Amino acid sequence: MRENGWTRYTGLDDVPPADVVGDIREWRELGLRPASFDVIIAFEVVEHVDCFADCFDLLKPGGRLLLTSPVPHMDWAMKLLEAMGLNQRRTSPHDHLVYFDRVAWKGERALKTVGFLAQWGVFTKAS
Repeated sequence: MRENGWTRYTGLDDVPPADVVGDIREWRELGLRPASFDVIIAFEVVEHVDCFADCFDLLKPGGRLLLTSPVPHMDWAMKLLEAMGLNQRRTSPHDHLVYFDRVAWKGERALKTVGFLAQWGVFTKAS
């Protein structure tokens, strides 16, 4: 959102401090408007909650969704690294692991696997 020539960033999280506190799947109840975001960044989020459709609804045409998530078949390695103290501890289970190339999406996507453990994606909503 542009205000006085500056870009306004809105942080959404389920715990404070955040500009909007709540579950992204309840964006309507949180007062967010459809097609109102140019970019949504959700690093290490989508493995915890199925929110692709909600992100799609919130993006403007041409908007981008930037994601990272573990590669589903390598999640065992992430658990091992976590147990060894070499990776960040999980805040909730990985109940929604998904391969980014299998996500239903209307628009372009650029995907990359990094270090055989992580997947990165840039999803662009069709104009």
